[in-house]
This record gives sequence, structure tokens and C-alpha cells, in this order.
Amino acid sequence: MEQQVNNYTKPCPFCAEQIPAVAIKCRFCGEIFTPERLKLVERVLSANEQPPAADQDLLIIQPSLWVLASSAKKILLLFFVSLLLLIIPIEKPFKAKSPSSSTAIANQTTSSQNSSSFYLALRKFRITITLAVLVISASIIAQKVWRLRNISYCITAQRIEYSRGLFNKNIDNIDMFRIVDMKLRQSVFDRLTGTGTVIIYTTDKTDPEFHFEKVRNPGLLYDTIKKFSLDADKSGAVVHLE
Repeated sequence: MEQQVNNYTKPCPFCAEQIPAVAIKCRFCGEIFTPERLKLVERVLSANEQPPAADQDLLIIQPSLWVLASSAKKILLLFFVSLLLLIIPIEKPFKAKSPSSSTAIANQTTSSQNSSSFYLALRKFRITITLAVLVISASIIAQKVWRLRNISYCITAQRIEYSRGLFNKNIDNIDMFRIVDMKLRQSVFDRLTGTGTVIIYTTDKTDPEFHFEKVRNPGLLYDTIKKFSLDADKSGAVVHLE
């Protein structure tokens, strides 16, 4: 009976290798199964029922709509000019005066008829141009917002993955160990809106200088990338030469 029990095996709680069920020390990792160590393992496993994957998504961010602030100013100015064109009757000076008597009606000249036709044509042209400008401006804003919403950054412990594109999706990545230097820039307007721009300098040939423009919580993004890049350098024994 004792020989049958000794033939049973169990996984080591530290390295997961199969060891005899009665063992008090793992022959693979050398850990001793003391009560304190076993309790620590139980607490870790209960807090993390499933260990995270090595490449699990840790931080996903998108650019803020404040990145469109400069373009929005120009488009709003165009909207304002269009509304002025729609409200102000610029063709009024060309409008033919209505005759005041039967004699004036009889003596109406060809020039007055031409003036009235030009007035109507100018009015239609003004309204058409104004509506066209409004529709084009709204389309530009919608396109920019849609394009911005299709940009996302996924920060993991190993790399930075970013996707862009409306219809044709482009996905690229930058390995953390390739990051050489970083910068965080915030203007007064950025500080008021809680946004900022994080710039990373890498040895990647495709993206030697990468910008996270107008992202929210830029300090969190900066600290996260900084930590992951340092950890990647340590684990890979990477040394960046200036």
C-alpha cells in the first residue's frame, strides 16, 4: 500500500513539474514546501485564477477629439461666413424697382428686365453656394471625427500596437526594447483639457519618431511606456548606445 502511494505524482506549485506526491522539495526548481510558502502560493492563485498571457492588452487608448481643435476653428469660420452669405441679401442693389404708375409700366425698359433677371439668378446662386459650403463643411468634420475614432493604440509589456484606417485597416507595432527616449509635451490648452502629446524615439526603421497626439491622461501613458521599456531592456539585456 505504501509503495502504491509513493507512485502517485502531483504538479509542483512553483514550477508545475510533476513530482512525487509525498515530496517536500521539488527536484526541478529546488523549492521547499513549507506551510508559509504554500499559503503564499494559494493567495496568489486565488487572486489570479488564470495567469495573464505574456502579451495581454494592458492599456488601450485613443486620441482625444481635441486634436481637431485647429481644424475646427477654420471650419467654424467657414460656417460663419456661409451663414452671413445666407442672411445678408447681397443681390439687393441689383433688384429692379417696382414701377409706381401706369406710365412707368408702359415705359419699362429692357434694362430693368435684365436687372430683375440678374437679381433672381444672383439670389439662387448665393443660396446654392451657401448650402454647398455648409454641406461640405459638415462632411469634412464627420470624416475627420470618423477617421480619428478609427485610430487606437494598444500598449502591452512587449510592444506598442497601433491601428489606423477607415476602410483599409493598417496595423503596425513597435517593440518596447527599441525605445531609446521619450518626451511629454503639454501646452496651456492641453493642461486645461487634460490632454497631451507623448513622443517616443526608437530604433525602429519604420517609426523612428512616434507621436501619441492629444491623448487623455498623458502622464499615465508616459509612465506605463517608460516602465515597460525599462523592463524590456533589463529582460533582454539591451544597451542603447548614443
